[in-house]
Parts: sequence; structure tokens; C-alpha cells
Amino acid sequence: MIFNVKLPDSPLIVDSGASVCITPHRRDFKPGTYTSSKMKIRDLSGVNKVHGEGIIQWPAKDSNDNTVLIEVPGFHLDSTEVRLLSPQVLQRSVPGSGFTMIDGKSSILLPGDHIIRAPVSNRSNLPEMLLSTDPVLLDSTFGVETFGFGTDLSDVWNAHFNVCKESNTNLRQSKKELLLWQHRLSHFNLGMVHSLLRDTQWLRVHDQPDSALHNGPILCSKYPSSKSSPREIKCAACLMAKACLRTPQGPRAAAGPVPDKVLKTSHLAPGQCISCDHYVSPTKGRNLDGYGKATASNGYTGGAIYVDHASGKIFHFPQTSLSASETLRGKQSVERAATDLGFRVKSYHSDNGIFASAEFQAHCGSLPM
Repeated sequence: MIFNVKLPDSPLIVDSGASVCITPHRRDFKPGTYTSSKMKIRDLSGVNKVHGEGIIQWPAKDSNDNTVLIEVPGFHLDSTEVRLLSPQVLQRSVPGSGFTMIDGKSSILLPGDHIIRAPVSNRSNLPEMLLSTDPVLLDSTFGVETFGFGTDLSDVWNAHFNVCKESNTNLRQSKKELLLWQHRLSHFNLGMVHSLLRDTQWLRVHDQPDSALHNGPILCSKYPSSKSSPREIKCAACLMAKACLRTPQGPRAAAGPVPDKVLKTSHLAPGQCISCDHYVSPTKGRNLDGYGKATASNGYTGGAIYVDHASGKIFHFPQTSLSASETLRGKQSVERAATDLGFRVKSYHSDNGIFASAEFQAHCGSLPM
């Protein structure tokens, strides 16, 4: 069911001295949240047995005569005769809620600028909140969980029936009636619904006109539907349910062959060009010196990799930071290692980061050609 009506047969007392919320009615709990309990609650009258616990839903009228739901965790006690709301529990459960005095009356403040009055009752001398008997769209219904409708019923109407409104002049009344019947029959096939609205003889023997099991339409029709072809009508929900992924029509750009080793083209001598890039390690590495006694804050956080285009030789230098100064020290180490191997570095290739800084480029400008 989408609508739920709760009768206020027990008063709802707002007690700032209460530490829990209680209700004598199991129907007050949100469906799917009620669980049995063996707890006991002690008060001035003695020890009360708790039958269950869960999320309690109480509908109430705010100052603008709108029905809002109060949802708080609470307990089910058969022995009590009143509902009890704890403002402290409400503030912990509903962010943005509060309890205050407005015009000398206790008031509950809820998100969305909802103010619920709780005047002092002559019977109990305690603030009592009047529960609403208006139908409420519960948040636990199938429609709300599936389609995300709020408690405003106009959202449901606008989402489902805007095509069939009187203001829609694009459809004749007979077509609107056919769509409404299709919605009523859980989006049954439009052609079958159209046949059920036609005035015909059902299950008639071919050569016996009076042998029909039923004469006339199966479904009541207010407008003649013989002129309304179901092919002219489309249901948006049915089209969305039957939608599938398709390849868009149009010219396709053929992917060309991926060029291989473009960066190494015409680089035939060692040191003619070296590609370089940084890598980052989220786990700090151990330094090469210090016998493992150095702090983790001074460990390696990444490094630089240099690859010679001609020979394919890889130079790797770990770094404690990816700053320009540490990168330049690694670059100098590469150049010393290249000298030991009998060649000189003539150019570097990179794309971003520290390698694009003015300090690194100025250092590269000092290379011998």
C-alpha cells in the first residue's frame, strides 16, 4: 500500500525528561525496522518489559497544516497508555531538528522549516502533540524506493499522468483513455488493451452469430476507440523498459596503425637523446645508507628513470623528493655514468613536471653539442 492512516488513539507527549521514545502500538513502527527485544525499562512505577524496538513514524501537522513524518528510534511497550517523544532522541536522530518555546508553547523544529506545536494538555499538564489522520506517503513503499518520489503526491501525479491531462491537446480523448487503461492494467500490450475496448462478439462460432460468449467491449469505454489505432500511441515507460544499447549511425573514422618507436627515429648513437620521467611511491623506501636506522620521513618517495634511445639502457635514481634540485642531482649522476661508459648525453626528452621548469632547462642548455 502507498497510503497509510494512523489513528491518534493514544496521545503523544513531548517529555524533555525522557531518555527514550516509546509507543504502545506496533503499527507505529516503520515497516522492516521492527525487531523483538528482551530489554527492560525502569521508571518510577517499576520495571516495564520491552516487546520490540525499531524506527517509529508519527505523522503530525505543522504550523502550515502540512503533514510531516517524525522518525525516531524507539521501543514498543504494551503496558503504557501514551506515546512518549524524547526531544533529545529527536535531535540525535534527525540533524537540524530542535525543541524550543514559541509564543509560550512547546514546539518541535524539523528540517524544511517545519514547526509542530505541542500545547500543554489540561489532562496531563504536559506538552501533547496532535497526530494527523491524513493519508501519508511512507518512505518505505515500493514506489518511493524505486522512483524516489517524496511525500508530495503532486510529484507522483505529474510524473505519471501529465500526458493524459486535459490540457494536453495533442491526444484525443479516446487515445488518453487507451493510455489510462494500459497504465491501469500494469502496462499491458497496447494492441490487446485496444481490442478489449472494441465493441465486438467474443468467442463466436463462425457460422452461428448468436453463439458469442460475450457481446460488446470487455473494458468500459467512455469514448469510441475504433478510430484510435494503438500504433499511433507510445507509452514512455514501456519504451524506456524496452530500450537497449545501439551503435549510432554515421561514418566511422578508421583507426590508423600505431607508429612504433617514433621517439627513437634517427637516434642511432648512444647519448644522442635520453627520455626521462618521474614515478611516485606511496610507501616510503629505505635509504641506501644509514643501516635502516633513518626515520621514515627521510625515506625515498619516488625517483627518476632515464632511458637511452639508441642503446635502450635504463638509468634509475631514487629520490627523497621530486624537487628540481634532487632531479638535477640525478641528471648529473646520469651524465657521469654515461661518461664512464664512453659517451656523452646530448639531449633529453620529457613532457611535464620538473623537467619543464626553467632550472632544469637551463641546466640542459649547458650540455656539449
